[in-house]
Amino acid sequence: MVAELVRTTLRLDGGAEPGQLCRATFTGAMPDVSARKGEVSIAYKRRIELQGRETRVGLSREVPWVIDVSGGLSALRADLRHVRFHEIRVSGSVDDVDAHLGAPDGTSRVRISGNARDVVIEHPSGTPIRVSVSGGVHEIRVGREHMRDVHGTVRMASPGADSAADRFEVEVSGGARSVRVTTA
Repeated sequence: MVAELVRTTLRLDGGAEPGQLCRATFTGAMPDVSARKGEVSIAYKRRIELQGRETRVGLSREVPWVIDVSGGLSALRADLRHVRFHEIRVSGSVDDVDAHLGAPDGTSRVRISGNARDVVIEHPSGTPIRVSVSGGVHEIRVGREHMRDVHGTVRMASPGADSAADRFEVEVSGGARSVRVTTA
């Protein structure tokens, strides 16, 4: 018998209608969904499934978000160019992260922990950014800077990132095959 891992994909964007906090659609197993006091929770029960699952969440463009994803993913596809967020935390492991960011809201953080395969972060040109990768990385590209086979911790920053009021901070811990931070 051959067992194939089921792909779990999370897609985030600014697709909520005006006045809605968020709107979600699901393919595959239905998760437990709840919302109270401004917090939305989408949780899958841990079990073996034969089909992949995809969750699409359209977020309100009107409120700043703290997004917390735990338990592991095959792919995170985040088009947040029109979404305000303070922090995105992804813990567990994730194969592929593809995030397109808009303007930062103060210090906006992207934190990925627990091992990642390929991470791509795109941010607006001219936006200050600090990047920290720990646990080792096969290849890292931040703008025009490029490093290979880095062990331990590497930190890179755009000019003025340390003193900017509005900036991005990207942190990848636990190791990664590749991390690429580019501008739009």
